[in-house]
Amino acid sequence: MPRKWFYISPGLMRERKVRDYLEGKGMECFIPLTDKVVVRDGQKKHYKVPYIHNMLFVRTDYNSLKQEKITLTELGMPFAWKMLPGDKKPIVIPDKTMADFIRVCEERNTIILENYDPEKLKEGDFVEIIDGPFKGVRGYYCRPLKKHKSVVVLIEGIAAVSTTYIPQYSVKKISETEN
Repeated sequence: MPRKWFYISPGLMRERKVRDYLEGKGMECFIPLTDKVVVRDGQKKHYKVPYIHNMLFVRTDYNSLKQEKITLTELGMPFAWKMLPGDKKPIVIPDKTMADFIRVCEERNTIILENYDPEKLKEGDFVEIIDGPFKGVRGYYCRPLKKHKSVVVLIEGIAAVSTTYIPQYSVKKISETEN
């Protein structure tokens, strides 16, 4: 069966435990993480924490993940499939969109957009970055936070992530069907 990206939501901030279990079963997983600095007893400690808790992306085939859901529930680590409103099938994320999302998330000074309006983001041109560290990334060229223009990678109904400033000469307009 073909491997696809699924978005699941483990409960009670168990995304790392579920990720570790699924990776042990040979599945590819991704949690969007950010750096957090905590000062304790005058010493700075750096931690990687999820941008958004209970967000886990898994690349596998549907039947394997369905079987592991049963096992994880028995182990006390249940998760919920994320589905689009009115749909009874799990959200499947295209490989290119997920690859771009991961690439932008792993870069420093990236912004995960919470409470975003996908229609407002779609007002920008759909572009591909043709130069610089994000070369090849595709998304919407817009001002997501009323600052400099950047490219936003949108996973419909789930999340959006924004690059840092991208000058206009570093993008080319493309058709969304190329994604």
